[in-house]
Amino acid sequence: MRAATMLGRMGTGGAAVVLAGFVVGVATTLAAGDDAVRVLIAADEALGSARSLRAHVRVEHIGAVALDQPSLDVDLAARWQGQGWTFLLDGEATRPDAETTEAFSVLTRPDETRVIDHEARQVVVASGGEAMGLLASEGVFPAVFWLVMWEGLITDQAVDGGGELPMAYAGRRTVDGVECEVVRVDYTRRQSEYGRLYDVWWFFDAATHLPVRAEVCLFRRDQNAYGFNIVTFSGIDTEAEIGDGDLALRVPEGYSEGAHTPDPGFDGPRIGTVPPDWTLRDAAGATHRLSAYRGSVVVMDFWATWCGPCIAAMPALQEVHEAFEGEPVHVMGLHVWDADSDPVAFMRERELTYGLLVEADEVAEAYQVQGIPTIYAIGPDGRVIYRALGAGPELETQLRGAIERALAAIDSDAGGDAEFPDTGVERAGEGPPPENRGHP
Repeated sequence: MRAATMLGRMGTGGAAVVLAGFVVGVATTLAAGDDAVRVLIAADEALGSARSLRAHVRVEHIGAVALDQPSLDVDLAARWQGQGWTFLLDGEATRPDAETTEAFSVLTRPDETRVIDHEARQVVVASGGEAMGLLASEGVFPAVFWLVMWEGLITDQAVDGGGELPMAYAGRRTVDGVECEVVRVDYTRRQSEYGRLYDVWWFFDAATHLPVRAEVCLFRRDQNAYGFNIVTFSGIDTEAEIGDGDLALRVPEGYSEGAHTPDPGFDGPRIGTVPPDWTLRDAAGATHRLSAYRGSVVVMDFWATWCGPCIAAMPALQEVHEAFEGEPVHVMGLHVWDADSDPVAFMRERELTYGLLVEADEVAEAYQVQGIPTIYAIGPDGRVIYRALGAGPELETQLRGAIERALAAIDSDAGGDAEFPDTGVERAGEGPPPENRGHP
């Protein structure tokens, strides 16, 4: 009920739209599930097998997600291409701090994203993990999540008797003159896949069974508050013929092309400084203290199971872990902002064998982590030798280089024992550093 309380304190207008859907969902939580399943099955039959479509999509935000996400009013053209959806969004965006709209054009393929930056007169190109960061910065996900995640969100739940997730039929409502059947689905159990997604109120056209609106409840850990994405669909055509020309950016004459460059500036310990010491436990209960790893390189990755870019970074971290096996290098994933998940099972399923430290929220606060993945490498002398926000294709190369330079410094140290600067925190007793047990 925290979300309901929050919305109750908000003003009228857009908030009333979401509040209406929210109250309907809560009031009918105990309604028979058969109608909910019936609606989802009909919706999946209407859209689930589509391999191309057109639609008009509007995205509005309420609460915590409205602080930094643009509102969108765009045309969507999409086509399935073997490995995933390719889609073009073309229309207008209104930034949270702006009173005027600006042109918005984004093309995303399974392996690449292109965005027209009209202010810079440039087409910005990103691939791999950087593409995820670019999409996030442009606020694209709310406009396409329903399409790219349809199988898990709808198909898996549209089975006789219902899927694994709680759901409820919430009656009928009219949206933009369209009579809709409303189903509330609680996705909390699937946060490891869907991020900070809680409840979604799906509004399906009672006649065509196509989606008309999705009211999406999310939790912003960095704001410690709930918010809603209100996504409205119109003109969905699942039989549209989408050719290559329909999936091409219309680039104005004179625009250049350049690679996406993430902003390297972020808060937290800088390179060359001594970061805060910490004491954390691994999944087996053993205690680890950063200062006990003096003379070694420690790679710290702040991550969560719901974080797509975090998952994209994990193979690179595993490669680094394996490349320096037997050397004084410890790769550790610091699990944050994700109390309801099972990080041990998550890493085991992906055959990730580097260290896992749990309940690291306070460490993230001490390091002023604002987004994840945030990655630090601490050198043998206890100072930061590398840091990064996000996961790009260059992560493994850059991290390896920083580690190799640090190990070379150990080899050239005449004393053979690098001193760990005093952080003002008691060290972890006598004897060698604790074993990095990671996860069972």
